[in-house]
Amino acid sequence: GVLAPMRAKGPSAGPGGASGCFLQLHFLGFAGLPRSGWFERPPEYELFLRAGTAAKRLRPRIPAPPLAELVGGKQEDINLHELVPEGKEVLRVDERVSMRLPQPVEFLQVDVWEERAGVFDLTASKTPNKQLLGHCYVPLEPRFNRRPCTWSIVRKDGPEGAAVEVGFLTCKFGLASAPGPVRRLRAVQGSLTSTEVSLAWD
Repeated sequence: GVLAPMRAKGPSAGPGGASGCFLQLHFLGFAGLPRSGWFERPPEYELFLRAGTAAKRLRPRIPAPPLAELVGGKQEDINLHELVPEGKEVLRVDERVSMRLPQPVEFLQVDVWEERAGVFDLTASKTPNKQLLGHCYVPLEPRFNRRPCTWSIVRKDGPEGAAVEVGFLTCKFGLASAPGPVRRLRAVQGSLTSTEVSLAWD
């Protein structure tokens, strides 16, 4: 089904659930998208992200920049080919975005738009041929928290047509809750010295 991941890698981590106030997203790549024609430039994409009442727009850089080094000089080792159906062409992206959620939500909706232009179309940057490619739904469940997963991009054929799979989106998310208010702030008995003090609160 659409709401089941095609592939997942690594153990679940983090607090889980959509109870957090901040949603952190890392988009890793596409797979199986429609290819450009003989006299077309490689398509560009724009993502509209919706989680409850929160919304953002993201235009991924294609091709993606080189992998950034992480703490300790290590790079994130994610093989996208292991996370998508066999034989699908992979397009790597590397985009991060955060969204503040005013209330818990069950899923993230990603509307994928594509822009196509002819090789000899000199006005393409001003009036690109933009159309909705499809929708992708990412369930914000604890078992998928901080795990790279691949989800179907689907669209309907006609107003009452069946959902058709047009590609795949690989991403991972993390949910973080804002700390609650500090109550009963106090110094720990016996911890006060001339240079330090230990505090406690509820």
